[in-house]
Amino acid sequence: MSSDHLQLYLSEIERGATVSWPERNGMLAAARDGNEDIKKALIQATLMDTARIAISCREPEWMLDLDKIQEANLVLMRAIDDTSVTDLHGAIRERIPAQLRRIARDFPNGPGSMSASP
Repeated sequence: MSSDHLQLYLSEIERGATVSWPERNGMLAAARDGNEDIKKALIQATLMDTARIAISCREPEWMLDLDKIQEANLVLMRAIDDTSVTDLHGAIRERIPAQLRRIARDFPNGPGSMSASP
């Protein structure tokens, strides 16, 4: 069933607008200045990329792909809001695997384990 949900999600976001990375980087300033339409378009244009990066990450092994994608989308939102980011593609390619590795390190036995590493 999870695979069905994953395929449904991927088919939905695949319909997003095709925007080049230079165009997306150009949209960052307007998105940060509060243009919600541009921000929404930027997010939609980048969802498939965040999903691919998340799915390609092996860690944490216990995490479902949809959960990895959810974490990746949070990373995307933070990267858009981070004024130090000028290369969105580079930022998400670096930050998504780092976030998932952090989760794997902090919760080696999954989210139900109350023994998060210090």
